[in-house]
Amino acid sequence: MDSHNQKTQINIGAGAMRLEGWLSLGLEVGHDVQCDVRKLPFDDDSVDAAMAIHVLEHIQRWEARDTLVEWRRVL
Repeated sequence: MDSHNQKTQINIGAGAMRLEGWLSLGLEVGHDVQCDVRKLPFDDDSVDAAMAIHVLEHIQRWEARDTLVEWRRVL
């Protein structure tokens, strides 16, 4: 598959879960992309799929809306 057809799939707040074909995102060293999941280092509309399992509850209530808007921005 050439890079033009390759999908960008992100696992937001992946923790220890690693899935083939998905970039793991999180603060801990060892993630594919080490970042604060409230502000993703991706361009607008650059991600094809995102998952966030057991991560939203770690976002402060007053940051939840902006965080979800941010996740949607990259999708």
